[in-house]
Amino acid sequence: MQLYKLWKVLTRKKPLIESYLENSELSRVLGLVDLTALGIASTLGTGVYIVAGSIARVAGPGACLSFLIAGLTSALSALCYGEFAARVPKAGSAYVYSYVTMGELVAFVVGWNLGLEYVIGTACVAQGISTYVDSIFGDVISDFLSKSLPVNLPYLSSYPDVFAFLIMMSFSILLAFGVMLSSGCNKMFTSVNLITIIILIAAGIYKADFNNWFIIPSDIPEGKQGGSGGFLPFGVTGVISGAAKCFYSYTGFDCVATTGEEAKNPQRLIPLALILTLLTALIAYLGISTSLTLMWPYYDQNIRAPFPYAFDKTGLTSVRWIVITGALCAMFACMVGSVYSMSRIMYSMACDGLIFKSLSYVNSNTQTPLTATLATGIFTGIVAMLFDTEMLVDMTSIGTLMAYTVVSISVLVLRYSAQDISAEEQITQGVVDDSQETSADDNINSEGIINSINNHNNGVIKNNLLESLFNINYLSGNNKRITPTIYTSAIVKWMTLLFVLSCTVICGCFSVCGIGNLLAINVLVFICGLIMIFSLVAINRQPQSKENLSFKVKFVPIIPAISTFMNILLMMMLNLQTWMRFFIWMLLGLIVYFCYGIWHSKESESNKNAAKVS
Repeated sequence: MQLYKLWKVLTRKKPLIESYLENSELSRVLGLVDLTALGIASTLGTGVYIVAGSIARVAGPGACLSFLIAGLTSALSALCYGEFAARVPKAGSAYVYSYVTMGELVAFVVGWNLGLEYVIGTACVAQGISTYVDSIFGDVISDFLSKSLPVNLPYLSSYPDVFAFLIMMSFSILLAFGVMLSSGCNKMFTSVNLITIIILIAAGIYKADFNNWFIIPSDIPEGKQGGSGGFLPFGVTGVISGAAKCFYSYTGFDCVATTGEEAKNPQRLIPLALILTLLTALIAYLGISTSLTLMWPYYDQNIRAPFPYAFDKTGLTSVRWIVITGALCAMFACMVGSVYSMSRIMYSMACDGLIFKSLSYVNSNTQTPLTATLATGIFTGIVAMLFDTEMLVDMTSIGTLMAYTVVSISVLVLRYSAQDISAEEQITQGVVDDSQETSADDNINSEGIINSINNHNNGVIKNNLLESLFNINYLSGNNKRITPTIYTSAIVKWMTLLFVLSCTVICGCFSVCGIGNLLAINVLVFICGLIMIFSLVAINRQPQSKENLSFKVKFVPIIPAISTFMNILLMMMLNLQTWMRFFIWMLLGLIVYFCYGIWHSKESESNKNAAKVS
């Protein structure tokens, strides 16, 4: 009984109601251009000017395929985000989406990991800005700090990057003054960044040499890691590994989903802005990776400054300053988007009581979450100043991929759940609202509901398991299940769990052992593949919710299923050290939740008040 009560606490959900549009303390001032610029600013940052070179070293000319795979995977996740933005136009992005679908513990884990994503990502951008500015002035800042304040400790920077901390605080103060001011600066930086990217692609194509895509092994210099040469020198594994690494470049698009309480018409504009953001980012990254690998051999790419290095080698030294200008503007814009998103997620979690409620304070003049913005700025500034963030970058990918996976799964769960029908109506119609199936406050308890439905003349629970799983009677026209019930919803949940477990096994086999090497592995993958197909067919046969939304994902359950599979695959391709650091971060998060969040949760207080009234 105690375990059951604990389970009910961990899975308590926020109500999915239309009143999310009302009573927001934040100001609704962001239009489509503002939202799209925010998304582009967060996705076209370090991935353009830094990451492209390291991906080329991993995947060769196939880096363009890596960016394509990561982009399409992100696009599938963006579609799922779009549907949730139409359902729950609330600040908090995937955190809120998982809260209304999977419950409090999963929501906290998602929010905690999104916080990690933005902290590390923003710290990397702050360090990047510091490095670029320092290089313009001949590295005088780094030379002075490394001599005056040397640090010789593992996982820490060689010197405290005070300039990065000051940059971080400057942008936090800018965001604290108001959304429109920061949005105007963001649009200006983003415009310069896009113009620079167009110049880079054009210059790279001008210096293109298609022989760089078909290098033979004998032409690779000794000491260079060039693989087997050709377009895919490191095979399909190299392309997938590159996709897992460059996925970090697309992670900023979800910042658009954090604007739910500040967008003018979030249910319509957020899905549209998400699509425009991913489309722009995909085209830009394909152009950048193509021009870079055509311009200079993949095995000799500079992983820190790929374009300045390639332009120097090809004689276009004058373009170097264009790169520096564009990179600075891109990182300025990315900083605005990252600080904005991070503060809104912390604000949303604080409003729900899962972290310190003082972070939910909104300034009446600026209508911004002032405490959350400044607090996250200070914390991220400290990380940027003290830590070597390069070894932590992969952790942003694993946290983001987990959030994307949860959102994709949540689309399945909600699409096949009846969220808007009362218990009495469910009995009348033979339909049970999943969100009320175990509520202690219902006038009709769960056992009574189930018994009523079992005895209903349109009964939905069949003796034959296969008939229930595949809804066979729907084909014959008898006892059609046209609306979700407690039973069909349960089938979808169990089949979704089966699908996720099968995906995990297949992706784990691919990343650890490879496919095609061992007979036992091939048999296991084949069986899991059949289970995946079986579960998807069963899900597809269940009735979907008829709720009208301004945006809905098409081809459900296929698109959410593909998104889930690709996200899990990319997670499995990350190295063991990344997973170890991730589990340490998760342990810290669970300590915070069980020591504070579970006791101060807003949903806990709501349940207590409801119990007192009853």
